[in-house]
Order: sequence, then structure tokens, then C-alpha cells
Amino acid sequence: ACTTGIMGGEIWSAAGVVPGSRGVNTTDRTFFREVPGEDCASIRTDVPWLSVTPTTGRTAADDVTEIEVTVDGSELEVGEYHATLLIQTSDAATVETRLPVTLTVTESEEPPTTEPPITEPPTTEPPTTGPPTTEPPTTEPPSTQPPSTEPPGPDWSEPDPDFQFGDVGEGHLFDYEIHWLAANGITFGCNPPENTLFCPDDGVTRGQMAAFLARALDLPAGDSQFDDTIGHVFENDVAALAAAGITYGCNPPDNTKFCPDDGVTRGQMAAFLVRALDLPAASGAFDDTVGHVFENDVAALAAAGITYGCNPPDNTLFCPNDGVTRGQMAAFLYRALAPGDFD
Repeated sequence: ACTTGIMGGEIWSAAGVVPGSRGVNTTDRTFFREVPGEDCASIRTDVPWLSVTPTTGRTAADDVTEIEVTVDGSELEVGEYHATLLIQTSDAATVETRLPVTLTVTESEEPPTTEPPITEPPTTEPPTTGPPTTEPPTTEPPSTQPPSTEPPGPDWSEPDPDFQFGDVGEGHLFDYEIHWLAANGITFGCNPPENTLFCPDDGVTRGQMAAFLARALDLPAGDSQFDDTIGHVFENDVAALAAAGITYGCNPPDNTKFCPDDGVTRGQMAAFLVRALDLPAASGAFDDTVGHVFENDVAALAAAGITYGCNPPDNTLFCPNDGVTRGQMAAFLYRALAPGDFD
């Protein structure tokens, strides 16, 4: 037997609806009763694991309309499920057509796999996990000039008034900082060889971060090689960063990899900059960095005026696990390298 009820002049059950039969609808009240099992086959209803698109439509006499039938076993237990797809037409010769549907739900053959986390160890603490990027990285050209053995001088160039990236117009939040980086050879753009764009809202990859810092600090060449940077566009930049002690790798304790195409989190960025600039330790923390693996690095960065926080005007948070955009990185580097106050 199956349970049926009367609703709006139709009989509803686990198997379907029969308009105007098996009962009387009184003021839209619903009555339920048991009916014989053999009668259930003629009763119509929606099947929760079966959907059809489109549900209605018209087709010209010389045309064909495809109907998509979708089954979803994600909420079903293991077993076999049956349903009948009913197609009604205005054709007097074929008023309705019934198509049987069978769904067999089996056990999952393989357990889900878990990818190892990407990590960047902080200055004085064990590493934390940085989330991987979900889109291919924007290209930041590698350093092409031979590195100097002298530290950069104190004089920096102002942005070129005759040059503007196409996607960083006047009034952009990071307009000055981005063009300051370009004027000083720290960035070339994101669409080589034209390099007419900067892609300020794209995330910064670890390889791009290496290129930014290698150029900004004029780092000497290094000979360190990670397994995953051999032949990579940022191989030389990463080697220089490792030789300077600014990065250790991304898979401690082995640290045989750098993960150049993975995104940089704000916490990891703090660790990079603290090591690169040899910033002194500081106390104090944002609400969301207390006890965080990068707490000390973030505190040093804030004390140096390189970061203010991530929730202005309160700036009680740093958002250490959020990714860093190229525009934000331009602001961080400008505050870190250029003299003066940045209020």
C-alpha cells in the first residue's frame, strides 16, 4: 500500500497524482488514506531524485526538442530506485508516454583525497598553511637584469606622469603605489610583452612575490634550487630569495619545494617582508592574530607602519589567512621601501 492525500482536486502520493479521482477536495483540506499497492502505479508525483528540463514547451512539426533528465543519488542510501517518467502531449493519438527510469546507488569506490597543505614557515615560529590558488597565476615577468651586489640607494623615482597602466586609472585606490613600483623597475606589468596592464585585483603568487622582492631589494644571484622551480619563469628570483634567507620553502621540514604558483596569504607576506627588511620585533597584535603562527611577523610589520589592518576605519583585524592582491602588494612594498609617512 502507499499513502495518498487529496490536495486541490488532485491525489498526491509517493508515486504521483491522479486529477479528480479517489476523493473529494473540500475547501482545499487534505485527507490521507491507504490505497492498494497495485493502484499506486497510476498515481503521479514528483520524484525527489529525478528532474526534467524543460518541464513544458512546444515543438514545431518539423523540429526536435531535447529533454534533459537528471538523476541525483547524493541524498539516497545504497540500493535500487525506480520511477516512471510521464510525458503528456496534446496529440490525440499519443496522449501520454511513459518511460521507466532505474537508478542504482552504490558505495563510493574511492575515498576522497586530501592534498597536502602549502606552507611557508614564519620567522621564528613553525609554518602555517597557505590556501592554494584556484585560478592560473597572472604572469609577472622575471628579473632580466643581472643582480647588483650593492644594496639599493636611498633615492627612488617618482611615477612617470606620461605612463599609466590601462587598468589602473587615476583615482584607483593603489594608483600611486603601483606606478611608483613601475617607475622603479619593481614591476613591469602582467601582460607581456605589451605590459599595458597591471591586474591589480589578481592574487599574488609566491613566484611573483619572489620577483617583486628580488627587484625591490636588488638581491644578488643565488644558486639554491627547489625541485619545483627548475626551469620555472621565476627560478632565478626564487634562488635569490632563498640565498638571502627570505624564504625556506613550502614543505617543511624537507623544504625541497617552493610552490611558486600558489597564492601568498597576508600572513606569509608578513613573514617575507620581515625577513627581507630585517624588521625589529614588536609587541601588540590584531584581534585575529593573537596566537596565530604569524603573530610576531604581523606585529613587526604593523610597528613599522607597513600595514594598518584589513577592516578600516577600525583596523582591529589583519586577516592573516586572506590572499594578497597585486594592488595590495604594491602598497605594502611602497610603505616598506619609500621614505616618509603614509597617512
